[in-house]
Amino acid sequence: MIKLVRLVIAVCLASTLHFTAASQSLSVNTTGATAAPSSILDVSSTAKGVLVPRMDKTQKNAIASPDNGLLVYQTGPDSIGFHYYDLPNTQWVFINASGFATDTTAWKITGNSNITSQHFLGTLNDSALRFRIKNIPSGILDSLNTAFGFRALSNNTATGKLNTAYGYNSSLNNTTGVNNVSIGHRSLAINDTAKNNVAIGYLAGYYNNKDNNVAIGSQAGTYWGLTGYIGGKENTAVGTEAAHGAFTMPKTTAIGYRAMYSRSGGTIYTNDIGRNTAIGDSALAFAGYGYSNVAVGNEALSRVHDGYQNVAIGDSSLGGALSTVGNVAIGYKTLSKQQAQGWNTAVGYYSQRDSSKSTYYNTSIGAYSMEFNRTGVYNTGLGLSSLRLTDSASYNTAVGADAMYYHKKNGSNLAAGAFAMRGDSAGYWNTAVGSEAMDRFGSDGTARGTGFSNVAVGFRALRGAREAFENTAVGVGALEVDSSGNYNTAVGRYSSFLNKRGDFNVSLGFRASNNADTASSTTAIGSYAGAKNKQDNNVTIGYAAGYEAGAVGGYDPKEITFVGYEAGRGAWASNKNTSLGFRALSNTDAGFGFYDYITGRNTAIGDSAMAFSIGGSNVVVGAEALANTGLAGTWNNVAIGDSAMGAALSNSGALADNVAIGFRSLTQVKNQGNIAIGAYSGRKLANTIWNTAIGYHALETDTTGSENTVVGTSAFRNNPNGVRNVSLGINTGYWATGNDNTYIGSYAGQGISGRSTGSSNVAVGDYALFNARSAAQNVAIGESALGSDSTGNLNVAIGAGAMDQRLRGNENVGIGFWAGRADTASVNSVYVGSQAGYNNNRSSTVAIGYQALYNNSVGATVAQALNNVAVGTSALSANTLGSSNTAVGNSALIGNISGSQNTSMGYLSNVSASNLVNATAIGANAFVAQSNTMVLGSINGVNSATADTKVGIGTTTPDSTFSVADKFLVGSSGTVQYDNTVPVMNYMFKSGGSNTDRMVISHSPAFANYGLQYQDASDKFNFLGNGINRMAIELVTGDVGINFANPIHLLQLGTDDAAKPGTATWTIVSDKRLKTINGNYTKGLSDILKLNTIQYTYTASNKFNLPSDKQFVGFTAQEVQKVFPEAVTTDRNGYLNLNLHPILVAYVNAFKEQEQIIEKQQKDIDDVKKKNEQLEKDVQAIKAKLGINN
Repeated sequence: MIKLVRLVIAVCLASTLHFTAASQSLSVNTTGATAAPSSILDVSSTAKGVLVPRMDKTQKNAIASPDNGLLVYQTGPDSIGFHYYDLPNTQWVFINASGFATDTTAWKITGNSNITSQHFLGTLNDSALRFRIKNIPSGILDSLNTAFGFRALSNNTATGKLNTAYGYNSSLNNTTGVNNVSIGHRSLAINDTAKNNVAIGYLAGYYNNKDNNVAIGSQAGTYWGLTGYIGGKENTAVGTEAAHGAFTMPKTTAIGYRAMYSRSGGTIYTNDIGRNTAIGDSALAFAGYGYSNVAVGNEALSRVHDGYQNVAIGDSSLGGALSTVGNVAIGYKTLSKQQAQGWNTAVGYYSQRDSSKSTYYNTSIGAYSMEFNRTGVYNTGLGLSSLRLTDSASYNTAVGADAMYYHKKNGSNLAAGAFAMRGDSAGYWNTAVGSEAMDRFGSDGTARGTGFSNVAVGFRALRGAREAFENTAVGVGALEVDSSGNYNTAVGRYSSFLNKRGDFNVSLGFRASNNADTASSTTAIGSYAGAKNKQDNNVTIGYAAGYEAGAVGGYDPKEITFVGYEAGRGAWASNKNTSLGFRALSNTDAGFGFYDYITGRNTAIGDSAMAFSIGGSNVVVGAEALANTGLAGTWNNVAIGDSAMGAALSNSGALADNVAIGFRSLTQVKNQGNIAIGAYSGRKLANTIWNTAIGYHALETDTTGSENTVVGTSAFRNNPNGVRNVSLGINTGYWATGNDNTYIGSYAGQGISGRSTGSSNVAVGDYALFNARSAAQNVAIGESALGSDSTGNLNVAIGAGAMDQRLRGNENVGIGFWAGRADTASVNSVYVGSQAGYNNNRSSTVAIGYQALYNNSVGATVAQALNNVAVGTSALSANTLGSSNTAVGNSALIGNISGSQNTSMGYLSNVSASNLVNATAIGANAFVAQSNTMVLGSINGVNSATADTKVGIGTTTPDSTFSVADKFLVGSSGTVQYDNTVPVMNYMFKSGGSNTDRMVISHSPAFANYGLQYQDASDKFNFLGNGINRMAIELVTGDVGINFANPIHLLQLGTDDAAKPGTATWTIVSDKRLKTINGNYTKGLSDILKLNTIQYTYTASNKFNLPSDKQFVGFTAQEVQKVFPEAVTTDRNGYLNLNLHPILVAYVNAFKEQEQIIEKQQKDIDDVKKKNEQLEKDVQAIKAKLGINN
């Protein structure tokens, strides 16, 4: 019988599986339509929809390893609608077509119409705010780096710190570089490891890969530090395409449009020396291989190419100069066509304008002086139009308006005085001093002078000597001859006193050029000027100018130009110096000791400019600029302005590479690489390096700090020793003394006198971190943000007045107008929203929303008002004493004052009393009226609620107090209902296959072993009664055991006991249409007669726990197997099982055989009966005939 039941169930299952396997698609509808061929699932309806899993954002984000395309419906708290998982980009994607489920919190690409002062774009924790475009990093705001723009700073590593990048690909390749600032499209894009760079503008510093460069302007410094090249460091470029091609030049300064451009088409010109200074539109624009040049003015030195050691001041001065050296040009278009050679000095409008090839050692001062000189050399013209028409003449000196005006060829003339030698055209070696001296105009008004070696001193001296030569004239109309030398001019008592055979000298003044016995081509004007000079080609003008030059044997300075009272007086050894002004470059002390280095190359202009400052390659303009630096060495400095670097000292041996522009700027500097622009800027900087101070009083009192960059009036004015500070704005960091601070905005980080020692702060906005003292590593953005913070660290305040009354406390965040304003000392608190946490003074507080936790801790003790969290407008706004409360929603827990451990979520969700404890209200208008209680949803008529709340999970229309997607219902009577279409009602285990045996459903805690048990290890359900297995279902095999713990058959009973009401029928699926008939089953009566029946009991302690105390009748499988092998099978444990069905079918055949026997026997009986009946009739007939009645 058991085998027969198994067969019936197996046939049913086989039929079902066949139906499923035969289906290629699934169609769900009410019409019976088949699925579309291309669809695996085809759902159609005109009255119903399809529900996908519904969950909130937290549940969605908790899905483990979501597959690509996984679809869910997010119910809140934001982005309500469909989301699918984008596996390639590992992110959930919100599907929102501006339909009903509108995202009310996201920032939209088409703009928002609901923005209020509560909204912001940023993070709610201490994580960095990051931006992406096309999923590519495009911005970051954190405590170490700031970047905004497509791929800006996108390759930065953890060691790349304190960088700021704004713009497309700005600082793109930066990995470990620190302290860099890049603002503009692809600015500092190639830089990867270099540090301390500033690049502002399109492609500014694009190829830069070296340290300490500043590039401000479109394409400024684009090619600095190009890969594979040295140099390109410690440069400053300000202006569009400034220093654009100088990719190997170090220590250059370029200010102005295309200043030091150094590029022609696709060709870039550069060198490894640098040291150029260019100020003005296109100044030094094509400096190319040039170095140590100074250009001030539009297009000044704009074509110098490989020229070096030139100074050009004025629009187009040296503008067309090419490959020239050592020129000084001051004035509009002075020396504008100079090519090759050099060492010319031109001062005045158009002075030496046409100077071109092979001109050198010319000096001209005055408008139009030597204007048309093209090839002349060693000329000096001082005065309006002096030597104006000279084109090839050389060795001429003309002092005075129109002096030597018409002179064109031949040279070595000196004319001093209005119209002196005006008419000379071809004379040479002449000297004329005095108005119209050697005028040489004929009576017909033509220029006729051709004489040489003449000296004329005085009004009209030698005026008519047209062909005279080798003459010296001193006095009105005088004409005197030198005693032994040739081609000399000496004017004044003892002038050229010891000269014997020197040639081409000019000396004017008492003892001027007194010792020049063999020197040639010198000019000395003034008492004692060049008195001890013995070297050629020197110019000294002024009392005692160059007085000690040549005073020490073996050291004879050459190529010097000193103009002014005692100018260059103590310079006894150095060459190529130029000084202009009272005691400019005068290196003597009070005891008339004199000092010098042999390097030279100094330019000093101004009263006492570079006076008693020993060194070389300095450029100084201004009264007492770079004065009194001492004896240890002063190199490569630029000082422009009254007293600029005026009290600097070089006793450290490193006063070099500084730039000071402005009154008393860098007056006390002692080291190198400092830049100060503005009156008093960097005034006290001493033994410091690499500071940049721009603005009135900027970095004025800093004495030992280095690597600071400040811009603005009084910026970091009182910082004595800070390093790496950056500021922009008036009084920024005024009292700050710390390091690594960044203050941007008027009065940002101003601080307090003697107390502002904090470091690594960032403040952006007027008065931001205004009161900073020892505070460190804070970020304040917005007017007065953290304005009162004095000692707090690691705080972030964004918004006007955010946390502006904070005095101390660390690691707080305040975002929004007056957020956390009155908090003076808390730590680890977060305030987001206008006036959020306004009065809070407790640590670890979170207030998000307008006036959230507004009054927290007002009047509280130190043990009260702790650990509160409020999210929403006015949430917990009245709380003053309560602790550990959580409020989420507009006006949530607004009634709580002293209650603690309360939770409120939803609009106006509240408590009934101000002092409840552990009360929870969830939902709009939810209201809880006692402690230790949770209320879910609103109650009609309570707390302004107008309806009762129904709770739904996965449904938008719950139909009861608690409803789950209308498949699972909980009614007020406590009933629980599952819809019969629910695919999964509950999960027993989270995962795995080895969970401990668990009761799925138990009667009660008192009768826990009555109910349904699941054995995970064997995948089996057990129905227990008092812990005894009453029914077992094997899920793997489908075997069912009733009162049998381990069934091995589809249905197995523990006892021989089963019943049905009315019938004993087991139905077998037997439709002919489901069968393939393979012939007749032939076994029958003879086979059955071979079977032997037995009585038996199961053995004690048998494997299957079969009852051993009960008598059964039947067969043994082994005996049956001999006759009916098809009725015997072997189970998975190796035991034989008997299926009576073949025997039952054999009984049918046996019955047929017996029926045939019976029918034959019945026929025989009928035949006998008929015969008997006939015999009876025959007997009766006989008896009748015989008359027998019985």
